Amino acid sequence: MAWTWRLSSVLVARGLLSVSELCRALVRQAISGGALDTVLLERELVSEHDLIDAIAQAKGFAPMPADLDEAIDPAVAEEVPALAATVFGICPLGRRNGALAILASEQTDFVMLEELAFELGCTISAYAATEVRVSQARNLLYGETVPPRLGVLLDRLGPRPAVDLRQYMRYLTAEERAVVKSQLPACDMG
Repeated sequence: MAWTWRLSSVLVARGLLSVSELCRALVRQAISGGALDTVLLERELVSEHDLIDAIAQAKGFAPMPADLDEAIDPAVAEEVPALAATVFGICPLGRRNGALAILASEQTDFVMLEELAFELGCTISAYAATEVRVSQARNLLYGETVPPRLGVLLDRLGPRPAVDLRQYMRYLTAEERAVVKSQLPACDMG
């Protein structure tokens, strides 16, 4: 539960959520279960973009890639079985520079990620995502059924999360920023 409070602190500190809205959302979460980000999206209290960015700040991860369906390497399903991904609350994306890239939700446990890294003999590079996007990614990778509650939310949100490129750029190295800027010369990315 400590992680949920950290996310909520980021949201309140940024002025994205009032303390009274947070309290109502936590009550709803206690009643309906699931992640705090799911409740906030269902109640339309915080945008998906702002939630992904807040989760990224709270976890210290880069925000998830917007092109989720293109980011997933199907070969990674052999390395991380579907059951393990579900238990860990993640979805593997593939190998990036020798590390296993994953989507990690608000509920992902750091200790479990360390255990997974040990079991696989690799480092893990995590990207912050909402519960609904992790479920969507597992559906794309493993064919896992999206729970009805998250399916309704996914239908409303659409297939791709809204990502502000300027926010994403701050997590890239100078070399990676140069590549992105060369591919999108008309964009002002700060």
